Amino acid sequence: MMANIESGINMNEFEKRLYADLAGAKAIFDEQERLKRLISPHDALANALAAATPDVAQLSAVQAALDEQNRVRNLLAPLEDPALRQMALAAPSVTETLAQQSVRELTTLRKSYAEIEAARQLASAQDLYRLPTWDTLLEREVKRVVAESSLLSTAAPSSWLETMKQSVLLRQQPWLNEAEPMSSIRALTEMQVLGAAINAANPFSDAVTEATRKVLGDWSKVTSLPPEVFTDAYARRDFYLAHGYDAALSTLPAAARLEGLYLSGLIDAPSMTVDVAVDADQTEISVEVDGYALASEAREMLAALERELRQFIDGKLKAVHGHAWTKQRVPAGIAQTIRQRRADDLRINGKSHPAVEYLDFPDYAPIITRSDNWTEFFKDYFQRPESVAESFVRLAPIRNAVMHSRPLTQEDMDFLYVEVRRLQIAMRRTIPTDAEAETENN
Repeated sequence: MMANIESGINMNEFEKRLYADLAGAKAIFDEQERLKRLISPHDALANALAAATPDVAQLSAVQAALDEQNRVRNLLAPLEDPALRQMALAAPSVTETLAQQSVRELTTLRKSYAEIEAARQLASAQDLYRLPTWDTLLEREVKRVVAESSLLSTAAPSSWLETMKQSVLLRQQPWLNEAEPMSSIRALTEMQVLGAAINAANPFSDAVTEATRKVLGDWSKVTSLPPEVFTDAYARRDFYLAHGYDAALSTLPAAARLEGLYLSGLIDAPSMTVDVAVDADQTEISVEVDGYALASEAREMLAALERELRQFIDGKLKAVHGHAWTKQRVPAGIAQTIRQRRADDLRINGKSHPAVEYLDFPDYAPIITRSDNWTEFFKDYFQRPESVAESFVRLAPIRNAVMHSRPLTQEDMDFLYVEVRRLQIAMRRTIPTDAEAETENN
């Protein structure tokens, strides 16, 4: 229409510029009408909520149109003619309001969506980086060790977690190695697993033997011991570590170690060889280990073990071979030693004892693992000759230190508790003879 007016009327330069501006304004109004047709079929807010992320290009076009309208208004503002002013400033208010409302609502929604997304990401980050609670750490580590254990078929794992929580006394008392608490939990859990298996199954099964090696180290290839391990506790400890003894056990506070051993069933009661002192405000716990008291406890344990070993070996062999077994079913060197000791006892004291009483600690393994004795009497109790021989090798330096009144360490006691319990449980198992087994099968 404006183009027709311009072509049919003679206008001066001012009027031409005015009509040119009005033509520009009309273009803006036309654009607004187009936007109205684009937006009006949809409720602005519903459309915004349905589109979680607004069309940025469309919003930009709306905003640009509004900016251009304001520019034209400012341009026409100085006009004096009321009719022209009315014509130029008459804007489609409905379209403008709708467009502005859409921009505001979509902008608000976009901001809210960004805030929600930021909150979600923050919560996710907090879950990812939040430090787990002590109970969570404890449970996670215990379950990991149990899952990795080869003993799941030989001991019920359901009680291990609760037992472990008791053995480290949760977080109420600082009984773990504060520098490496996870190592402490792992070491205690492995000891728990081992103790449960030793007490619940064949303590010399392949699975238990491997678990023992995981805790105490692999001594299967140790055929001789360096002399210093018999006299020097530090040399013994170095030897233990070199052969795979779990170093985390070595750093455990004594009280935590004993509590764990007790709850695992490897010892009958917490030892009195550990003195625990708590300061007045209950914030510091100091633990002192008396090496000579440990040696005294070890002496009693080894004496009880040797009495049981002699009764066990003598009972099995004498039942078939009579008293002659000490001559017929022992290696020649041991038989000669028995005769010599018995003769010396008779000469010095005027009396002697049964031949089995003259056996010494290094004699038990060779008698048990001798091929004919092993096949006939001991295989079912100890599974493999190298496994039972390994147990006696582990105990040898500790027994030597005890017999020479030397102090022991906590590491020594770990070996003692495990191997004494293994041997005792194995000897106490009820194994039917071939005749009994045949009768039972029939």
